[in-house]
Amino acid sequence: MNKHLRTIILSAFLAGTSVNVSATDLVGGGSDSVALSIVGNGFLSTDPISRLSTIAGIYAGFDPNWNVYEQSSASPGSIFYYFEANNPLHTASYCQTGSGTGKKILLGLPGLLGEGDYHAAKDCRDYSAYPPGFSAPSGMDRPDFVFSSAPLRADDVADFIEGPNTEGDGLFQIPALGTLIALPVNLGAWTRPNFNNLQICNIFSGIAQTWDEIDSSYPAQPIHVVYRRDPSGTTFAFSQYLAAICNGNYGISSNFFKTSEKFTDAVPPTPPDVAILPLQ
Repeated sequence: MNKHLRTIILSAFLAGTSVNVSATDLVGGGSDSVALSIVGNGFLSTDPISRLSTIAGIYAGFDPNWNVYEQSSASPGSIFYYFEANNPLHTASYCQTGSGTGKKILLGLPGLLGEGDYHAAKDCRDYSAYPPGFSAPSGMDRPDFVFSSAPLRADDVADFIEGPNTEGDGLFQIPALGTLIALPVNLGAWTRPNFNNLQICNIFSGIAQTWDEIDSSYPAQPIHVVYRRDPSGTTFAFSQYLAAICNGNYGISSNFFKTSEKFTDAVPPTPPDVAILPLQ
């Protein structure tokens, strides 16, 4: 897999006004794309890669053999590392669930299959935990904060107002971090493409059906677009890029791409073979 597109996106810090900065925990989670800035890369050194980074004495949950799932501490140079170093009585905890799931936990949305609502006290374990949570202390349904690569929509705010997590004074949305989006490409032979806007628009609009239509030096093999099934803030940011750059240009209609957290709502399924990458 080669990373070939780097696009700046803005990650929003979403928090309730009554943030729980105490001698125990500042508990939150959400976007994976900000994890390197928030907690550093220590989670990459565990096997399997940990989703929970904390020194708060809370746990990611247990596997079927009752072994604790991997977790890590904040690495030097990260935001939480400096926060904890300068506030020795305070700790911070972050669970990587992805932006979409993080917002569901913040809003306290209902889960599926009769397994209860999304809330912070459920396990930050692996993607088989459903509904997932941030491994907050027992009884803590509403997290202190969530990072998301997509802002709250009007219907998200309505869900919050009508939902179980309204105790407190409300919500703040604060632009916080600029992060990068990379598109992984598998062309074999360690090919490292450096696509321009035209080529990217042709791939995702379906104008180009095979790789040699993008570049004559590439193999005449079908292009398969692989996308996330779950709502994602990263998908929101990337689809916003497609709508801004491609619509009305390169032979693409002015309303072809939509901005959405769900890929199938943002990009028409024009490539003939679209694979689905499930996360949970």
